[in-house]
Amino acid sequence: MPTYAIISIIICALISVYMCYWLVASGFKTYQFVREAKTAMGMVVELHEEIERKQRKDSNGHYRYVTEKSYYPVIEFTTESGKPVVFRGAKGYDPPRYRVEDPVAVIYQVGEEEIKTKINSFDELWSDLIATAVVSGIFLILCFVIYYFSSKNTPGFDE
Repeated sequence: MPTYAIISIIICALISVYMCYWLVASGFKTYQFVREAKTAMGMVVELHEEIERKQRKDSNGHYRYVTEKSYYPVIEFTTESGKPVVFRGAKGYDPPRYRVEDPVAVIYQVGEEEIKTKINSFDELWSDLIATAVVSGIFLILCFVIYYFSSKNTPGFDE
């Protein structure tokens, strides 16, 4: 098997293993948070607009700047002990997914110094983990593809 194939397989495998480690650690942390968190109903009190300028390549090969907007919900709720909490959702959307005065399910965990909060939705809790699992799987498949095609083209490899 050629050296470049071995190096490619090792690099893809290391990336995949690292991503799997992150996936398991983050998944366990999220699972634990969801299991131990309390629930409350909150309300969107504001939509925080965030504008980002990004450089994109157009169809002619020229670079140009585009403006992308994201709207993050700012949510207010009251904890079980009566403490009011305001937080910004972790994910922004365009068009906005929420409107001001929309009710939102919230999960929270009261710590010694802070209150950890999240919107109680599948997207908010698990989408990053699913995306990481997909990318990790792609790197793992790439390892097997590189192995398969390099070994197929190497004379005497099957012997």
